[in-house]
Amino acid sequence: MIEITTITKASINGRGKVNPDDLYLLLKTFPSYADRAKTSAVKSEMFRMSGVLKEGIGDGGTGGKKWPKLNPHTRVLNQTRTRGRIGSRNKNIKNFKIKWRGEKGKKQKYKEYQQVILGSRGGGKTIVRHPFARLKGLIRYKYNKSTGTGYIGFVKKHRALSGILDKQKAGYTTKVTPKMRKFFFAIGFPLKKSTTLLRTPQRSIIGPEYRRQEPQILENLQQKTVDNIMRYISGTKKARIKKHKITQTFG
Repeated sequence: MIEITTITKASINGRGKVNPDDLYLLLKTFPSYADRAKTSAVKSEMFRMSGVLKEGIGDGGTGGKKWPKLNPHTRVLNQTRTRGRIGSRNKNIKNFKIKWRGEKGKKQKYKEYQQVILGSRGGGKTIVRHPFARLKGLIRYKYNKSTGTGYIGFVKKHRALSGILDKQKAGYTTKVTPKMRKFFFAIGFPLKKSTTLLRTPQRSIIGPEYRRQEPQILENLQQKTVDNIMRYISGTKKARIKKHKITQTFG
């Protein structure tokens, strides 16, 4: 989860868009606007970062890099696991088509297994799903008013999801047992005798994007805080001028 904290003191910005001295001076000169401006800046950046994470998940990778693609057998394996649960109405996975081969009068029936299914069909084409595609909608952001801190990511804690994400972040291996070997053979994916481990590659969601965006987050917080204070000052002046005109007209 990404954590964004409000600015209490300006730091040096290498790109020079905001003069740190000017920012500090504004916060000191207009204390009544300072907290409001910083809070607005953090919330704005939280909204931007949640969008960045969702876009990265939808595109198949965060932090400017693509995650390793899913194994071609992923969808069938997931379906098998889901339908095999207790209480499932349909526990059988039809991962094959019945076909015939041989000459006329001597044809034999056989099962042709589907080896590559990554997504459901839509418009006559197979939809290729990226890793974590279903987690895109779980990205949230939350602002803590007492600490002035914003949190972006999987804000709602879920023990099972946290365990999966931790394992995916580091990558892991699964030992192939005799029972697993029989299972893979039964659904049409026989494993080689030499295959003793199934490797799941490393796929990290939050960390890579945060490291990539960290300089931009700081710069945006500084710039947005200054812009907010100047907007509040400008709005106050306009309100005073408007009030003065009304007084002159009806006073």
